[in-house]
Amino acid sequence: MNADVRKTNNYFLYLLIINILSLLHCSCNTHLEQSELYGTYVGDYDIVTIKLILYRDNTYLQEVTLKATKKADYAKGHWNYKPDGCGISGEIWFDENYLLVLDGFGRLIPDYANPKKRTIGIECVEKLFGSFYIGDGEIIRLNKIR
Repeated sequence: MNADVRKTNNYFLYLLIINILSLLHCSCNTHLEQSELYGTYVGDYDIVTIKLILYRDNTYLQEVTLKATKKADYAKGHWNYKPDGCGISGEIWFDENYLLVLDGFGRLIPDYANPKKRTIGIECVEKLFGSFYIGDGEIIRLNKIR
């Protein structure tokens, strides 16, 4: 291969990489305003569906529905957003009524319907390519639907 052709190919590859990195940087907002978080989030898992609504007055409604029995449990309480929580976009803290439903392996916590009576922090809040997520991994992630 000719040296000039190689330089040209390397130059175009370099430009492509720069453009991709710029696009990723612009589409990933590392700071969210609390007002962007209001809305409904859903997590649909093999055994359970979790719906979480964050209201403007810093209250929430959580609905947990077991798929096998269609049994629904509800929790209401208060939430607070800390923008610099986990280094991505922040974290949300829920009061003592929040229901911890799944463990870190995606398994149902047997007594999930009994709140733990302590403040619960959920890392991380993310905005990625215009979509909002709450959760700390692929196993537990709630997607904003409206």
